[in-house]
Amino acid sequence: MKTTIFKCDKCGAEDTTNKIDILNVGIHVGGFWEKYHSGRRPEIRLQIDKEWCKECRIKAGLAELPKDSTIHVEPITLEDIVREIAYDAACDAISNGR
Repeated sequence: MKTTIFKCDKCGAEDTTNKIDILNVGIHVGGFWEKYHSGRRPEIRLQIDKEWCKECRIKAGLAELPKDSTIHVEPITLEDIVREIAYDAACDAISNGR
């Protein structure tokens, strides 16, 4: 029998039934520009995904706070969220030797 463990990349909460409601949170950047002389189109792509539980998404302002919730939400900016995701991805890349 196989057991799947759902783990939040932000707080480390773990669950085998996904009651913590893990979803992807990430940064996606894409684009291209035309090189008129060579006819090639260089592309720039960046995709960083993390899996966050509902409580972490609520604390970051990315999910609605339930009316009966006791979760304390600190004000956070979009810049703070992007910076945190990018920093975590850089640390993961360094620890994995990429």
